[in-house]
Amino acid sequence: MSISKQQIKLLRRERGWSQEQLAAISGLSTRTVQRIESSGDCSLDSSMALASAFEISPAELNNHQAKAEELPSVEFELAGILGYLSILVGLPVLFYSFTNTYGVWEIATVSIIDGLVLMLSCNSLGVKETLSFFSNSLTKINSQTKIGSFNNTIVHAKHICQYLYTVAFVTALVYLLTITLHAPERAANINVLLVEMMMPILYAILLAEFWIRPYKHKLEQQLAKQLSGS
Repeated sequence: MSISKQQIKLLRRERGWSQEQLAAISGLSTRTVQRIESSGDCSLDSSMALASAFEISPAELNNHQAKAEELPSVEFELAGILGYLSILVGLPVLFYSFTNTYGVWEIATVSIIDGLVLMLSCNSLGVKETLSFFSNSLTKINSQTKIGSFNNTIVHAKHICQYLYTVAFVTALVYLLTITLHAPERAANINVLLVEMMMPILYAILLAEFWIRPYKHKLEQQLAKQLSGS
């Protein structure tokens, strides 16, 4: 029989599996998996094994229905969008009132934190996965999403939180050292120095605890519902 080789590749990559991992999970040989992804030809037993590994029906191996089920609802969550915008815009404005950088450091903080976190995520987790994660975090969670997809997104959220805190603390440390060494007159105003040094840390905390972690909790709750109902 013949199945969609593109669909097999798509399902495997969405789960972050190599051909060897898919072979081990499905009970097939690596050579069989390679042949199926190359030609699309497989036996009925192989089709059943792959469907079981992907937790879908055999019929879904030959169309894009599985992909459609993986996609979240396109209905955006207004609270998530407003929350992110308030953090993105409100925090720099708040800090601007306590400093005299004329918005330069506020804009730099947002650019550094967002830019480096995106770079780290794209480098370690993939560009497509990163863009999908952030876009999905602003939409309502699809209750029909597969369990494996929930697990992957939850792990991704943990990584994003780690990246936020790491980048923020490094940025604050580099800022402190730079000011101390190259602008000691600015370091004399300890209040402004502390506010500016803490800005990237507080920005990262707000992003992690008021955007990423709540999204992660929603995913975990939906995953728990699916597991309790299965």
